Amino acid sequence: MKQITLITIIITMICHIDCIFSYGSYRAAVVEYSTTREPFYQPEDILRTNAEEYVKLIKKAASKLASIVLFPEHGLTSADITTKSKNQILAYSIEIPDLIHKPNPCINESLHKILRLLSCAAQESSIYVVVNILERQDHKDDYHMFSTNVVFDRMGTIIAKYRKINVIDESNLQTGNDLLTFTTDFGVTFAVLIGYDIFYKRPSLEAIQEKNVTNVLYSTAWISETPFLQALSIQAGYARTTGVNLLAAGLNDPNEKYGGSGIYLYDGKVAELYISPSKSSKLLVQEVPKIHIKISAIKCNNNSQVMPRFRLGGNLNVGSFSTLTDNLKHHTLMPLNQHGLETKATICNHNGVYCCKFHVIVQRKPTEHNYRLSMFYGIRNIGSKTIGVRSCGVISCSNGTDDHSCGERTYRSSTVFSNISIIGTFRRSDETNDFPITLTYDLTPITEYTYCETMNDDKQTITAEMISTQSLTNILSFGIYGRMFEYDGGHPGPITSNATPLPLPDGLIFVILTILLVVLAI
Repeated sequence: MKQITLITIIITMICHIDCIFSYGSYRAAVVEYSTTREPFYQPEDILRTNAEEYVKLIKKAASKLASIVLFPEHGLTSADITTKSKNQILAYSIEIPDLIHKPNPCINESLHKILRLLSCAAQESSIYVVVNILERQDHKDDYHMFSTNVVFDRMGTIIAKYRKINVIDESNLQTGNDLLTFTTDFGVTFAVLIGYDIFYKRPSLEAIQEKNVTNVLYSTAWISETPFLQALSIQAGYARTTGVNLLAAGLNDPNEKYGGSGIYLYDGKVAELYISPSKSSKLLVQEVPKIHIKISAIKCNNNSQVMPRFRLGGNLNVGSFSTLTDNLKHHTLMPLNQHGLETKATICNHNGVYCCKFHVIVQRKPTEHNYRLSMFYGIRNIGSKTIGVRSCGVISCSNGTDDHSCGERTYRSSTVFSNISIIGTFRRSDETNDFPITLTYDLTPITEYTYCETMNDDKQTITAEMISTQSLTNILSFGIYGRMFEYDGGHPGPITSNATPLPLPDGLIFVILTILLVVLAI
């Protein structure tokens, strides 16, 4: 009897603790979508065909009792529009009416037929719908284009829109300026991100600083890169370190390196993922807890969960999914101990601003596959732009004697890690953000680890700890990946001083040159 009472008390306490952070739930749907883009189709045919497929998926999401459904970036148009000229993409563009009038395209025949189709689908299914659209806005004698997420409520009314802020390698698109949050009738406030937005302070961090934002909608057409920047790895890492529910809808085209969608929960759990080696569309629907307190990594969210139910496109071989490989020539690489099963090492950058402490134990000495400890503190290219990055990780190398093979994804490894521990001491500021990154050969993240950040006594540095909680195999990468926003725009390579190598604004350069000319004239 006493045993039963004790068990009851423990269960009640666990429930009570969980209820502090969450109350109730809602059903959410995300769509990984493979677009129709046949070369003999006209733009209006491509838009209509994809929109009609969207309608089917909206109805299907509603039939599964979802309250909101999210579609990926470029789903209506395909990512091909990023390579077309401004005149070529004009036919794909849609003008969105002024939201001050609360437009409902379903009952307004003057609005674009694609808006009307989607609006009516939202109304008929009584579901919130979030769709990425190529928005056209008239500007003087010209027009501007934006990658815009449009939010329809249950009545089909457009209640919000968000223009992508961080535009990379899309020369015909303008950048947005404003963050977006909106609140639904089921009591959840969402922030919205598109594509590379997840990699920048504005909006990925600024948007969730608003007190009531505990859920993020993320539409993306992400080009996967190993070992650190694969789509699902980035999504899982962002959700883990921010303590929000993340709904991520990815464009599907494995041949072009696009793919990866998921529903990630605030407590480190992964509700469901999808990645496929062949072109396919997939609707994911899961129950998502409503939360009113964000549990960020800085507060030591050490949840460790068993692997979620991954969806890998049936029995297809995910090995055929095409990925890029990062050039690691500026990384400091160190092999694991070749003479024993245990490796202990500390790797710092040149002036000790950034240090990574590794403790790795393998069950037996690898025979066919090798790994490296990796450290980088510097600036790298991302598309045509550059960003500040710091990273500590254990990464796979396909050739044991060639560092250039590190990060490549060639075949599964039989190496079993009994333990991986990475402890980093990093400078902490409003201009930095770190998150855990994990990846297996199957292009899925790992959940069997703890991740925690602790502010040090000096109040200027943090200690980040990432520790595996069970044996791991088939690992491509396991590490901490950080962004240093202050170095964005600098010259690629290691940072060799504490100076911020940002380019001078054009106006300031002009002023300096003018002063020099005056001095020389004197």
